[in-house]
Amino acid sequence: MIETVILGCVMSAALVIQEIRHDRERKALLNRIMARDYAEYQAMSGGRPPPKSTNFMKKKVNEDVRGA
Repeated sequence: MIETVILGCVMSAALVIQEIRHDRERKALLNRIMARDYAEYQAMSGGRPPPKSTNFMKKKVNEDVRGA
């Protein structure tokens, strides 16, 4: 009887640990999918602010919108 209870507790703990690991993996995967590039992904995962964009097309569009 006591062996069954201990085995149940061990299995429950294993399931909880597995769920925590899967949650972290899903969060990392979602961050990787949502990031524009690897530098942005590193910034999101490392806690640093993301680098400023150097996209010339975005700059031109923003200049046109502000100038109009």
